[in-house]
Amino acid sequence: FVQTLIYKRIADSVTLFLLIFLLIAALVKKFLITTGDNLLPAMYILASVIFFYTIMLGTVLDTEHYALTYFLFLIIVPAFILDRPVRLISFSTVWTVIFLILSFTCKSKHIFMVDFQHSLEYYLSSVTLSLFILSSRIGAMKTNMHLHYMTEHDPVSTVYNRIGMLNRMKKYVGQNLALAIIKIEGMSFYSDIYGSEYGDYLLNGLANVLKSYFNSEDIYELYRGDFVIALPDGDEVDCYRKLNMVKAEFADLYKDKDLALIPSFSTGYVYGKCRTVTDFRMMVRQADLHCSRASYNGAGSIEGGAYDNTDKYSNEVTDQMIRQMKAGTLDQLTGLLNMKTFFTRAAEFASASRTGKRKLVFLYFNIENMKEYNMRFGYERGDKFIKEIGRTIKDNFPGRPVGRFGEDHFSVLCFADECDETVKKISRQVMAYHRLPSMSIKCGVSEWNPDITPSECCDRAKIASDSIKGNYDKVIAWYDDSLYEDRKLKNYLIDHLDEAISKEHIKIYYQSLVDAETGKTIGYEALSRWSDPEIGMIRPDKFIPLMEDAHLISRLDDYVLDHVLNFMRVLKNRGMEVLPVSINLSRYDFALGDPTVTIPAMVDEYELPHNLINLEITERAFADKSGLIMDSVDKLREEGFKVWVDDFGSEFSSLNMIQKFHFDVLKIDMKFVRDLGSNKNSEIILKSIIDLTKKINVKSLCEGVETIEQCNFLKESGCDYIQGYYFSRPVSNDDLLEKLEGGE
Repeated sequence: FVQTLIYKRIADSVTLFLLIFLLIAALVKKFLITTGDNLLPAMYILASVIFFYTIMLGTVLDTEHYALTYFLFLIIVPAFILDRPVRLISFSTVWTVIFLILSFTCKSKHIFMVDFQHSLEYYLSSVTLSLFILSSRIGAMKTNMHLHYMTEHDPVSTVYNRIGMLNRMKKYVGQNLALAIIKIEGMSFYSDIYGSEYGDYLLNGLANVLKSYFNSEDIYELYRGDFVIALPDGDEVDCYRKLNMVKAEFADLYKDKDLALIPSFSTGYVYGKCRTVTDFRMMVRQADLHCSRASYNGAGSIEGGAYDNTDKYSNEVTDQMIRQMKAGTLDQLTGLLNMKTFFTRAAEFASASRTGKRKLVFLYFNIENMKEYNMRFGYERGDKFIKEIGRTIKDNFPGRPVGRFGEDHFSVLCFADECDETVKKISRQVMAYHRLPSMSIKCGVSEWNPDITPSECCDRAKIASDSIKGNYDKVIAWYDDSLYEDRKLKNYLIDHLDEAISKEHIKIYYQSLVDAETGKTIGYEALSRWSDPEIGMIRPDKFIPLMEDAHLISRLDDYVLDHVLNFMRVLKNRGMEVLPVSINLSRYDFALGDPTVTIPAMVDEYELPHNLINLEITERAFADKSGLIMDSVDKLREEGFKVWVDDFGSEFSSLNMIQKFHFDVLKIDMKFVRDLGSNKNSEIILKSIIDLTKKINVKSLCEGVETIEQCNFLKESGCDYIQGYYFSRPVSNDDLLEKLEGGE
């Protein structure tokens, strides 16, 4: 080819033209790839000019040589014109025929035969290349068609999806249209309980039923379990009739299946003139609002009405929902069912469920220490937190009655085999919202009992929930009869506290505090015991936490302090030695009152020095972050009272607390002493705590000492004070007075 061009006068110009063509073709190809086929006519015109020039160059302008330049362009053109291969073949054929005609006319027979042979070879090569491009494009077209189908259709139900609906909205413009939305109630519930395959089975079942009553081209699945049905030229009567038939046939599909809950759906519809695409969108929205209202009215309901193309419609529906809330149907904060409506829906749910196959249970949720959250972050944020908890519970129990009973209390009716894991999941999600260590969610469970009312079943679940308050290791508890007896006892104690105080059924006992080095008694701890004339002796761990929960603990603490001061006054009046006595204070004493005022006032009333009263405050109370207890402790110490940290190591132990608060004695929880001899770690930890107290210049006290081995270990470890049965059991006021008078 190069040798041939050398002998031609226009060799340089052809070579330059070839390079220019390749450059232009490459740029045009890149441009066409990104912009489409808008410049194809120009591309063909350019190719025609080049073909004409090269043909003239190889025939009319040069009759004595073989034509090669044209054949080069013939083989190149299909690769640079991005068009249909059939059209390219036709284009090449026409110009090849023109070339052969001119070559036959202008050249000798011998040269023409060589040109003919070359043209045939290059033409067939060009056709082969074009056919190759054609075959690849057919495969790409099939792939594109499949992808387009998958983009517009749901793979499970095979009906159009949301994208398909958006692409087809224009077909309904200008028609009288009935449009409905169907939502399978608790779709995620079926998928979670029976598996995603069963969820797919439900979708296919409903889709097939819909196809038997409506044109498959007018059925769309917006989301999993939510279908939109368009009925061109349909009216309300026809739409309502078909929807009822779909409802009945869908229910028949599953009536003989082994299901705990029969599948059903709620439906909303509108009908009217669809003038624009915007009208179609608004009709979908209004049908969805009708569907939401149907869902609130109960599964299986059908709600609808005429299409309203004004903006007031959605406002009217919103107003109606507000009226429902005000009428006592829904909770105003969360939008969940209120107590009355919950019990009604629970009865309906139980009636529709096959309780013989799966047990129904009531769940009662309580958010522990919600008041602390409100105090720390404010009520507005607290309300948002409550709404988020309500949404979380409802999302995890789809298709089941969920209600809010006020404040931070929620209730659910569900099946027994699903509640444990779901409740734990909810607990993890709720814990992730706040990050407060003192907050937790508690859930009580009570089996559905048709012999009692739903309200009584829910009360039992609440009793179970209350039984694990303060127990941070447990999230869920099941009701049994023993819990009912505990509740009766708690109610009795709360109701009879005032009587127990006035009639002194609550007795004050004293346990000695001993100096570990000398073995000498250096004071006492005042302990309360409730001796009820009907029940008998009641342990402190039964009534003290109860009084804290009922916010009555300050009355008990004031009662104890008053008796202790009175006993000290008696000793002083008799000329006997008065040793310090420690009394226990609760965090509620600080939250509900002001001990910095009441305690000094009571001690002054008995004309006793403040240093005779030691105040034991649990480490749990020191976890308060508001600064209230810290300020109060500093004031009490300024007044001359000694402050002790009680039960250190029992739950909320924190080196930060030791660093931040000022106190006089660290009272180490008895569980460390109890494990001495059997747990090497307890010995190491106990020694470390005692060493720490010496370094920060506070005294250490270990309680629960019952053996001489424990006593010797603590003494060797440098513990300052010891308390326990090894030295003295708690004794009553009279017994202690008798001992002191006897010189003990």
